Amino acid sequence: MALPRPLRIAMICDPISDYVAGVFVSTWRFAELLKAKGHTVIFIAAASPEHPEDGVDSGFMMYRFRSVPLPKSEGAWRIILPRPKYLKDIFKKERIDIVHLLIPTPSSMIAGRVAREMHIPVVAHSHAQPENTFMHVPIKALRSPLNASFDRYMGLIYKSADYLIFPTEFARECLKKHLNGKKQAVITNGVHTDMFVPKRDMEFRAQHSTSESAYVVLYVGRLHPEKNVETLIKAFPKVVAKNANAVLWIVGAGHMEGEMKELAKEIDVADAVRFTGKVSDADLLRSYHAADVFVLPSLAELEGMVVLEAMSSGLPIIIADAEQSASRFFVQDNGSLFSPFDTDALAGAILKYADVTERERAGAKSRELALGFDIHQSVNKLQEVYYSLV
Repeated sequence: MALPRPLRIAMICDPISDYVAGVFVSTWRFAELLKAKGHTVIFIAAASPEHPEDGVDSGFMMYRFRSVPLPKSEGAWRIILPRPKYLKDIFKKERIDIVHLLIPTPSSMIAGRVAREMHIPVVAHSHAQPENTFMHVPIKALRSPLNASFDRYMGLIYKSADYLIFPTEFARECLKKHLNGKKQAVITNGVHTDMFVPKRDMEFRAQHSTSESAYVVLYVGRLHPEKNVETLIKAFPKVVAKNANAVLWIVGAGHMEGEMKELAKEIDVADAVRFTGKVSDADLLRSYHAADVFVLPSLAELEGMVVLEAMSSGLPIIIADAEQSASRFFVQDNGSLFSPFDTDALAGAILKYADVTERERAGAKSRELALGFDIHQSVNKLQEVYYSLV
């Protein structure tokens, strides 16, 4: 029996080459694996100082449009307003079979409308929560109406889609009012279980002045309000008071970095807290391989790719039991939950895994669970969705 023909897919993802976040890492990994299966993927993306023009990037054709940066994104998350005529010309030229909307930006709304006019099937991916955008708003009373407006806006984008994809059941439940009988699937963002493996590698410790005997607590992610890193730092004096060998690595960057560094100084744990900034893909792997336990204090997650990476790397996980976080559902005898702002509970959980026996037991369970989220399975499911529409 002949295999289905390769597809030509347009992914709409404004800051794909410039901004580091789970959605963009996931999108890039999916695109690479789809390409490996013989499909052609093009991107509709933002022009930026680093990527000012159309061109090929890592084997993918990028069509770049004039953009503006969003506030509180370090200038890296840029959004575009492509003219429908230009998108139509690109879709015709590239003979696009599927338009895949990755984030709820104006470009996704425009691309969805153009695709429908051209009778091209549209897949929309749920990758955003209002909390990602508005938790930094200083006037708390404004957050609820802003969240509600954003929710209505997402509904307009999903209205143009033929198929909706959610990374978790939690994400689907969050957006159930927009389903309207549409075809839908839950497809985890997944993890490269053949890449993120249990392994001890001390190179990252050497790079960041951490002894081989230190008890290393790892956080990976942006330094933004919804990530709640402040609670993790505030818990650390209680950790080092009972385990002077403990070190916290904060791997990632964001507009709150200066504020978090000042906090670490104020509460006298600056020597125990290492801010690594943004790291390369190779060093990201090394950070997991050199750490002992992983903590995600985030208040909002539709899945939590870094949690899957930590689990696949064989680390116990400590996750905030936050109402708007799907990451809490990954904790199944492989780690601990803590109330989102309870520094005593968080410190106690961190100290629990200083015990080598408990750490190894929970880490082995993490790896076992992670194998059920292999990214190759996710790409196969995504491919099935595409073929069901063309």
